[in-house]
Amino acid sequence: MLLTGTTLTTSCSDDDVQAPAPVEKATLRGVVSPAGSVSMVTATAADGAQRTAMPTAGSYSLPNLAPGSYTLTFTPAADYLTPAPVAVTVASADVQAPLVTAALVPSVFAYTLDGVALTPPQGSAMVLSTRTEISFRNGDAQNVTIYLSGPLEVGKRTLTSATYRATFLGADGVTYTSQQGLSPAVTTSGVLEIKDVNLQTRRASGTYSFVAVRIGGLNGPVSRTVSNGSFSGLPF
Repeated sequence: MLLTGTTLTTSCSDDDVQAPAPVEKATLRGVVSPAGSVSMVTATAADGAQRTAMPTAGSYSLPNLAPGSYTLTFTPAADYLTPAPVAVTVASADVQAPLVTAALVPSVFAYTLDGVALTPPQGSAMVLSTRTEISFRNGDAQNVTIYLSGPLEVGKRTLTSATYRATFLGADGVTYTSQQGLSPAVTTSGVLEIKDVNLQTRRASGTYSFVAVRIGGLNGPVSRTVSNGSFSGLPF
């Protein structure tokens, strides 16, 4: 028997074609300290794609990340500096990012005394149950103290009464006060504006100015003028 012109062909069904293996994804976890210092964490991939997370009690997680290199950047909360970016590599397993610590913005205090600009190195607020004392100290040389009746709260206050007043203590030991009615020769005045009180970081910011009259002592000027007073990051 003779066989001629015979052609053998084979074919593959769709079931025989292997699908590509799925890309395994991972979760990136991390911690920022102190808790509440960072409001958002952003992970940026090499291709520019971004994912964000909001930390809870200092911890954050970014699930379903494809393997690759990422740059973590951090959005600071109020009163904190921006932490440095962190580079991480995500593999097929979950990844723990390095601990990130955010620092507080440095405190800044300033005022002008009779036309001379000063930057006292120390400042604080002592908050008691019925009153608050805000102090700016330049060693033992020049000290400004603002007395408030009540807690430290946002708002504007006039500093000319016994319960709301400002004082200046000079290097000569002479004290001046913005309280009115203590000297007919000088019209005192004063105002304090507290612009922000952060209960989490326990820091406050604001501005102040006052004209104070000498009380006690016979030496020194009859009055002192404190202007352009400002403070940020005032601890309390």
